[in-house]
Amino acid sequence: MTAAMRSSYLEVFCRDQWHRVSVTLDETTLLLAIDQSCGDTLDDNDCFTSAPENLVNEKRNVRVLKAENSGLGISIKGGRENKMPILISKIFKGMAADDTRQLYVGDAILAVNGESLRDATHDEAVRALKRSGRVVDLEVKYIREVRPYFCKQSILQEITWDDDGMSTRSTLRQRSKGDLKIIPLKMAYLFRGSLIHADNEQRMVEIGSPSRRHVITFRCANSSEASVWFQSINSCMESLMTQANAEVNLMLGGMPEVKMMGWLCEKVENADGKESWNPIFAVVSQHDLLLYDHCPSLKADWASPYGSCPLIATRLVHTTSRSNPVISGLTDIISFTTRTGTKQGVETHLFRLQTHRELASWVKSVVHTTYEACVIVREVACPCSWRGSDCTVNLHYEDGISLILSDSLSAVNGSQVLWKQPYENIRSTGDDSHRFFWIDFGGELGEQVVVSYVLNAA
Repeated sequence: MTAAMRSSYLEVFCRDQWHRVSVTLDETTLLLAIDQSCGDTLDDNDCFTSAPENLVNEKRNVRVLKAENSGLGISIKGGRENKMPILISKIFKGMAADDTRQLYVGDAILAVNGESLRDATHDEAVRALKRSGRVVDLEVKYIREVRPYFCKQSILQEITWDDDGMSTRSTLRQRSKGDLKIIPLKMAYLFRGSLIHADNEQRMVEIGSPSRRHVITFRCANSSEASVWFQSINSCMESLMTQANAEVNLMLGGMPEVKMMGWLCEKVENADGKESWNPIFAVVSQHDLLLYDHCPSLKADWASPYGSCPLIATRLVHTTSRSNPVISGLTDIISFTTRTGTKQGVETHLFRLQTHRELASWVKSVVHTTYEACVIVREVACPCSWRGSDCTVNLHYEDGISLILSDSLSAVNGSQVLWKQPYENIRSTGDDSHRFFWIDFGGELGEQVVVSYVLNAA
């Protein structure tokens, strides 16, 4: 394992409350471990059903009836090699052991069908339980002292993440899954604050899985610590995203070629009319700004974005440009806005970013790639109406903008150009987001109002 880049105790939100865990950041993962220092103060009333006080350290005989083709429904820990008895660490709801209502997390299994497990290794106990048949007689004794340990383990077990091969690295297999939760950071998203919880004190950092199915919220001691953690995790994620970009281009074979990719938050209006920020995965390809509701993993997923903005029809019209650190609720958020011409009118997107460095990178990528796309296409023609006549607006990469009367396109004498202007003469432009747009060239030509039949330029 690589050397830890940062490590401290943070709180993680699980089971509707905050729990203290040890969090370690390395170059590719976050490692969450049980905080052994707070075992005596852990409020674990909701973890498992407690055994009655009169059962503590008392031997009991419990008969379990297994359903056909089903197991006991328990997990065990301990064994001779660990200098521990065989202990029930988890009881699965709805299965045979749970149905007895007589077994508890923290029960030591002394014998199975009369076979003693007092000196058994973990593997020997597993084999004994597997060959025990449909009717299983267990001799158990409740050990109250181990319960807080298993309760804390269950907290980590309930923190879920996308499956990832990195979590099976040989250096980590030796650690118990109950003792350690491994969170791969590759292709994950990061948010300073929380999209789920109120964070008035600015103490939270939130990460989401590439599939967007899982979210983990951390709470730090103060805002400064949260900022340091965010910056450290963000630095790792930027390096991992750069590596992933190269891997994606190898997989896709340049179809499309991914110039830049990463997570943004888009402002959306919910069904109740309220606005919120929604994480999306965005890609700048050689021709389009592609939007996905999760990070694509398969080649077919990359071919199916939920949104596609052709770059030659897209303008980046507004960005925030504050040089001071952004604090949610106290200063403006970091964002940029795009407008894309479509057959239905102008489509607007407002995207939020986490740092000014990210803003600069995205703006540079969109602007430069749009320029490259214009060089390739060179010319775009849009049918329109001008002063009651059917016309065509021509946008040429080098020659500027011109208006051509459509009726004369096939005439022997060639096209009738009504006016033609270089781009540097444009003073301002505007539109109604649907059909009308106007251009002010100044001088004698002044402002020209055009009605677009098919609006395909922003």
